[in-house]
Amino acid sequence: MRIFGKHIFRSIGKHPLQPLMIVLIVTLCVATIILSVTLPINIYRNEEEGIPLDEWSSDFLVSMKSSSGSRLLFEDDAKEAVGDLADTIGEFSLTGFTSGPEDGSRLQTRIGAFDIVRADSFFEIRYSEYGKFTNNNIDRSAIVGESFANELGLSIGDTVTVNVLGEEISYTVQAIAKNTGIFKTKEMVVDVSSIRRILSERSAVIASLSSHISPYTRIHIKLCHGISPDAFKANMEMSGYLSDKNLTTTADVVNSNHYSVILPVTVLIPGILLIIVSAMMMVSTLELLQKKRRTDIALFRTAGADPRQLNRLRYLESLLYGGVGGALGCLIFAPVSKWLNEVYEFKHVRMSFGIEEVIIGLGSALLFTSVCTLLHIRKQRDTSLSEDLESEILDTDRHFTLKKLALLIPIAAIAAISRIFLPIYRYPFATLVLLLVIVQIYIIAPYVIGGLARLSSFLIDKRRRGLGKLILASRSCCNSYPLRHAGRIMTMLLTVFVSLFSVIGAVNEQMESYVGFARFEYVGMYVDGETRERLEKMDGVADVTSCMISRNVVFFGEKSVTGIAVEDYSPLCFSDTIYPETVPTGNQIILSRGVANMIDADIGDTVVCTVSEVEHTFVLSEIVYVHADFAYYDADYVDIALDMTCVRTDGTAEAAERVIALFDERGIQCLEKDEFFAETHEKVDPQLTVFSAMLGIMILMTVIGVLNILGEQRMAREREFEVIRQNGMTGKGVFALQATEILYLLVSAMAMAAVFSLLLTALINVVATSFGMSMYA
Repeated sequence: MRIFGKHIFRSIGKHPLQPLMIVLIVTLCVATIILSVTLPINIYRNEEEGIPLDEWSSDFLVSMKSSSGSRLLFEDDAKEAVGDLADTIGEFSLTGFTSGPEDGSRLQTRIGAFDIVRADSFFEIRYSEYGKFTNNNIDRSAIVGESFANELGLSIGDTVTVNVLGEEISYTVQAIAKNTGIFKTKEMVVDVSSIRRILSERSAVIASLSSHISPYTRIHIKLCHGISPDAFKANMEMSGYLSDKNLTTTADVVNSNHYSVILPVTVLIPGILLIIVSAMMMVSTLELLQKKRRTDIALFRTAGADPRQLNRLRYLESLLYGGVGGALGCLIFAPVSKWLNEVYEFKHVRMSFGIEEVIIGLGSALLFTSVCTLLHIRKQRDTSLSEDLESEILDTDRHFTLKKLALLIPIAAIAAISRIFLPIYRYPFATLVLLLVIVQIYIIAPYVIGGLARLSSFLIDKRRRGLGKLILASRSCCNSYPLRHAGRIMTMLLTVFVSLFSVIGAVNEQMESYVGFARFEYVGMYVDGETRERLEKMDGVADVTSCMISRNVVFFGEKSVTGIAVEDYSPLCFSDTIYPETVPTGNQIILSRGVANMIDADIGDTVVCTVSEVEHTFVLSEIVYVHADFAYYDADYVDIALDMTCVRTDGTAEAAERVIALFDERGIQCLEKDEFFAETHEKVDPQLTVFSAMLGIMILMTVIGVLNILGEQRMAREREFEVIRQNGMTGKGVFALQATEILYLLVSAMAMAAVFSLLLTALINVVATSFGMSMYA
């Protein structure tokens, strides 16, 4: 063993390039594995984190209908209506902005203004740190969510300045709450008195109220023990309290947010593809390394070493590379985890680097290198390229049998079985088919290249003049296994690269569909009739449209899509290329094509879905050919309020100032378009960033792969080139022949990759369609 160890280090000293490439491949692979394992786990933990809903939440939410003449809700009225049946608390929900901890960038935050002392007991908030609320500090005190506190570097006693309703307010952090319950949606809870002061300055109605009365945007109702939600709702409907209000059930709500599934899946799929490509690169590099050591291996055999001892040497060396690459991969992931925390700052996905990540990294490195070494040894045993040149020459007609297509049977079977299940369950089957297709590509690629080479040789033979090197190149590709193996690797590299690039483009298309849907510039929440009239008469305002946009349309009980209801056709506030040609009325529903494909529905079909927790039956009247997952319906038919008023101006600064001033005067929450779509960016942008990083790794892998292929090509065919030189071809001629062969392989690989990448992206589209999205046109 001591001699073998000395041999390993001497060999590394003689030929350091291949060992360095192996370490680099292992390093990149380990970083990818840690990312692909830990990021989905952290995303899942973030989505699932929390205590049971009935331990922190209210049972009902009361909000104002858009048809109401008043925009004010008062807790005293709700308490009087519910009596002894329930407890109540009011909330003024709004969006604020604060500065980032380092660069001072503007960060959006969600704020809930409550009676902060009562909110503490009503929601049963769990704390990681706690200060002291007093009568003197209560109006400028804040409870901050743990993730938000970590993001801004806040601790007890620190000051955080927030811009709300156009005014800056400084709060002192008196408590830091764990990311459960209400702090899954609110990053800060403040006392309503500070918000009431701003509203009083802008509204004579609010200023005239008693100082202990505050307006709210919604009222939370928690039922007393033993009270039935159905009986309570029936009682409230009889009381007349809900004549101009919405009463929404919040108890026993099933989390229908598909991002809890799609985010991990979108990280895992490219991660798995990269690991497969890394394995191919590893085996190819080990092959090249052993060919450079043919003389040393022959000396060991002469000295009496048997194949088992040589294989142990290979395993020992690969474990050495695996240990070094694993350690480097862990070191690389340390700053990557910090970068991911910045990328996912709004998702509250907190990546860490500790003993668990080190164990995953080192364990995966050793396992990866061991498996790749095993594959390399089996491949060498099967082909025996160094033993017998004749075994390199494969006859396509003799060896390419139906057994090479054996994987097509399980692929077809799984695809057929997936049609039996509901569309929402097809994505696991599509993912499995995707991986099997990759394996199938790896198996058949050499034979496809060989077939193309035979066809090219046949065509070129008819025009011999001036095409001598091309004839030799095509015949070499037809007969030489190393050439076709190189084509296989090139094909796989290009296929995965093009597929990842295509997915990134498709996600960008998704983003553009969401953001491009809106042409409005400002959104006012719960705008009353008087404000609406003043907006419509205001100079510089081109269009005012009431609508409701939320992710509240649920299919199959768990897959939710974006529901949109508008009062009329408004091409100025919405894109006429994404907006449907007609406005749905009555029981009509209009779906984007991804949603229609998800539920296997066509125009005229009956569609059953849940809107705001109530099941409705619709008739599909139109399919909109847009990438995003939209469902358009009539708000009156489903009895929901159009709580948003969209405003489009003529684009001048004066018109924008007038709109904002009116909203501020009326005490109405106003969001700019970018602010309105901030949550969409928060969900999509991190995925695009991670995808782009993986694409960068893929580019680096491609460069390593091409270098490996060129080196392996030259070494595997030294005897062929020697024979060619003896027949009179010069060194330049041999180089030109190699260049022609490589060009031929690249063209063939690009042609196959174009077909295979289309197949892979079609399968990825099946995955996307299971979520109601159409990724590709």
